Amino acid sequence: MNLTEKVKTGFPQEIEFPELLSQLCSWHEHQNFDKKLSGYFELFENDREVISAWVDRAETQKRLAVFGMSPDGGLYCIWLQNNGKKPIVYLGSGQDARVFAKDIQDFIALLAIGYNDICSADMSQPPDEGSLINPKFQAWVDRVLNVNIPVTGRQIVDAAVRESDNIYEWLVANCTW
Repeated sequence: MNLTEKVKTGFPQEIEFPELLSQLCSWHEHQNFDKKLSGYFELFENDREVISAWVDRAETQKRLAVFGMSPDGGLYCIWLQNNGKKPIVYLGSGQDARVFAKDIQDFIALLAIGYNDICSADMSQPPDEGSLINPKFQAWVDRVLNVNIPVTGRQIVDAAVRESDNIYEWLVANCTW
């Protein structure tokens, strides 16, 4: 089973596996670096069981597709909203739930900036000196997405928050936390 297939196993039938994520998995699999793609972010090879540790209701689980993990075990997911939008969200410890990007393309651009840990980074600032920036990944993003990688993540995150529902409120309404 290749990396794309392994990551795809964590997707519910209700959420289509994005072609761009498939391209990223394929590219990553053929690189000569460890599991970390950018900073401490890792593509997550999972089954549907991991989401049940975070979200207890089956209907709610069908709206979240896990594809990444933070260093502290937090999950990065595609969230299928009622309006059909699919922002990228983070589910962390202590009921931490946030929107980070309006779609997978913006999230990949956010990763390419090079923050060590997106969930704890100050998005108004560039990555700290000594961050684990992956130049191979940045070159791939530049070539495939044909976008300028921003200096900070603020614009990506702010746009996502403006355009998305509130993930924390949705989880409170749809889980028994």
